[in-house]
Amino acid sequence: MRTGKILPKAIGYLLKKPATVAYPAKKEPIFDGFRGLIAYNAEECIGCMACKRDCPTGAIQIEKVADKQYKAVFEMGLCVFCGQCVDSCPREGALWYTSEFELASLTRDALTVDL
Repeated sequence: MRTGKILPKAIGYLLKKPATVAYPAKKEPIFDGFRGLIAYNAEECIGCMACKRDCPTGAIQIEKVADKQYKAVFEMGLCVFCGQCVDSCPREGALWYTSEFELASLTRDALTVDL
């Protein structure tokens, strides 16, 4: 008795268009506001450490290189892409998210981005 109810549904699903895309052969466009890999502009950074302080996972380290020059080290394996670092930065253009999202790697060291 159950076969009679399931069979028409199964045939209907076989004839439907698939709900998935053939990734990576076909890539869908990325929407505005997407949070991918973090980008850092050292020239705009004032070294206030607001991004480091507000990061809930401690994924950001800001290091002083020289007088008024800083570099950032991002642990992308720790980042939850919450956007708090970008929102808390007082300098527009110092931190922002890119549309790069293919961040998988085989080693944890490859997830450390030194900018």
